Amino acid sequence: MEYWDAYNENRKKLGYDLIRDVSVFKENEYHIVEEIWIINSKGEILLTQRSKNKKSNPLKWECTAGSVLKGETTYEGALREIKEEIGLELNLKDLIYFGNKVDKTHHAIVDKWVVRKDINLSDLVFSDGEVQDAKYVTKEEFERMLEYSEIRDIFYYIVTMYDEIINTKQRMSYDFLGKEVNIIIDRKMGDSHPKYPDMIYPINYGYIPNTKSGDGKELDVFIIDSKIPLETFKGKCIGIIQRINDEDDKLIVVDINNNKKYTEDEVLDIVNFQEKYFSSMVILI
Repeated sequence: MEYWDAYNENRKKLGYDLIRDVSVFKENEYHIVEEIWIINSKGEILLTQRSKNKKSNPLKWECTAGSVLKGETTYEGALREIKEEIGLELNLKDLIYFGNKVDKTHHAIVDKWVVRKDINLSDLVFSDGEVQDAKYVTKEEFERMLEYSEIRDIFYYIVTMYDEIINTKQRMSYDFLGKEVNIIIDRKMGDSHPKYPDMIYPINYGYIPNTKSGDGKELDVFIIDSKIPLETFKGKCIGIIQRINDEDDKLIVVDINNNKKYTEDEVLDIVNFQEKYFSSMVILI
């Protein structure tokens, strides 16, 4: 059986499992699904053809897609689906988050990813029986395939977003993954939020000077292993708090000598004092 973590519409875990083809979804009960659009340097999209033996939509064309399994992060699910369906070993920095949509009909929170990479079709391996063929298509070919109902219905929306997808670039925050960073602390442990005085910072929060995040300001940083209030800090970036509905990402930073492997839930618990007001996901290296 395939087990999924249950989420509400705001992407908060509900603390129990769902079972594929067994669970009957309740209102405001969702699982996470991945769509991965692979784009080459010519601006062509890689489509895969579903096996003729599939119970639903046999021989239809689609992008690489699938459900996130229990205990997986969204990007771990995306990398696994790519490996299982077409045999490619990619890494976190290959994935560009494109956004998400809430599919209430299928009780799915759909995360959309873009991979900008020149991949030879001869390098693809269809080992799990899900896929039987693959090809690159231009926008015009994509539209023709839609006209002749060769593509799964759920992907029809892509024709209106094609140009946006092929021009998507990686967020600047990903450049800092695994690197040492120098931080200026502007909200020390124990400080209150400048606009919301009831919010007290249990950890140090700062920014990296001379950077520019998606909101036009410096890139913000959570120092999640803070013990005392700080003025400045040098640490290593182990991940990103990626906001779902905006580009105001936050780096996750720890002491250079801290080798602890944090989980997604541990990080979310530490930053919950602020991130509970947003729809966010954790990206960890």
